[in-house]
Amino acid sequence: MSRLLKIFIFVFSLFCVAVICLFLWVNSLVRSPQAISSLQEFAVTYLKADIEFQSIKANILDGFNLNHVLVTRSQEIPTKEVVGTKLEIDKLKVRYALLPLFLKTIKLSNVELLRPNLNIIQQDDGSWDMPNLDPSLQLLSKPSVQLFGQRFAFALDRLKLRHGEFIATHRDDWTILNIKGADVEGRFHEVPQKSDALGKLHFDELVIAHTLSMQHLRAPIHADHGKLILPQWHALSHEGNAKGSASLDFSAEPALYEIFMSLTDVNLSHMMTTFGENSSSFLSGLLNLEVDLEGDLSQISAITGTGNLEIRDASFSQLPGLQLLSNLLNLDHLADTTYEKVKGSFKIEDQKLTFYDLQAPDEQIRFTGSGYLSFDNQLNFEIRLAISPEMAERIPKEFATNFKHHPDGYRTLLFTLSGDLQNPKTNLDKKLAIDSSVLATDIQDFQSRREPSAASLDPETIP
Repeated sequence: MSRLLKIFIFVFSLFCVAVICLFLWVNSLVRSPQAISSLQEFAVTYLKADIEFQSIKANILDGFNLNHVLVTRSQEIPTKEVVGTKLEIDKLKVRYALLPLFLKTIKLSNVELLRPNLNIIQQDDGSWDMPNLDPSLQLLSKPSVQLFGQRFAFALDRLKLRHGEFIATHRDDWTILNIKGADVEGRFHEVPQKSDALGKLHFDELVIAHTLSMQHLRAPIHADHGKLILPQWHALSHEGNAKGSASLDFSAEPALYEIFMSLTDVNLSHMMTTFGENSSSFLSGLLNLEVDLEGDLSQISAITGTGNLEIRDASFSQLPGLQLLSNLLNLDHLADTTYEKVKGSFKIEDQKLTFYDLQAPDEQIRFTGSGYLSFDNQLNFEIRLAISPEMAERIPKEFATNFKHHPDGYRTLLFTLSGDLQNPKTNLDKKLAIDSSVLATDIQDFQSRREPSAASLDPETIP
């Protein structure tokens, strides 16, 4: 009996040594140039990307970690040369199930990306280089991979993304979209004829074109038949609220997206501060807006959409030229009016917002207008000012002749506002036949209110 026990102990010890040796061999193998080369070849084939990393730590029983990972668009793919687009990951954790490998299935129980940073830069031809998975590896279809001459089914159970950042930069070096503090978590599960997924996301901050900012955006995620769906998202935005829905269709080529967004009581003064320290006085009020957007991921800035807006308690008191016009026409009410409601409609196309039938009604003063504001903050508006018969009597005679008479007694003046949002220009000097230098002084005063003066930046003047 004791001899059998000794044999058993010997065999068991030999088995343990073999397992340890196998474990050490596998761990050294995954660090070998051949293994790293295989991983890079896998990335080129299925992710259409080149991958580099500082170090790897692996465990044959459960998975591996990659530290300081850099993923760039593969130049082995016969496409145009791509500049700038890259994904950096502080740590990539991959955990897998061992037994399914014997059934020709690679089952990743958990994939976690810690502090991923994706930076996409627009190319000279206007296109965007977006991630482009091999069709056999589409996670929302029936994925599979080719390894060691064999076809393996591919399954992902859980995906986590922690503290991520996403930046889309226009070729003229201004940021179209910036997402900070992105946390995403999802679970995938197989059902007949498809892959399904459920999850959730949270963004600390999302900023669109340096203008519209949202904080603490949250949404559930649902994936079905190659489509990623956010059935209802909500966020805070400039002291107001934002909500809506979104979908991303990966089954299309290129991937298509649709977004519905509703803004409620967004503080325009707060939003305008993104253009300068003193810009809040340019336009104020509470914005309510609804818009439907659509586009494809290959052309982020080619987004299109239509919508309607309403601004409650709107004021344009610091609109360039308006204070001068108020002084010249002897109409204090012109610059001081707060409009109960300003309404209008708009469309988004060709990288600009085009506004139609903007109306700011008041018993004494009426403004109507149309025009556009481009994504790079260029504007061009045609504005019609209408003054009631009672107030028109106060207009000095030398300017009254420049106004058109209407049958209802109102006097109207048509003028334009154009140029850069931070350096707008108007043609009021021509419309009123006044010295253009007078108008230029008024606009310079407007700009000085938007930017701190040199004196205010002098350390000796700071208390």
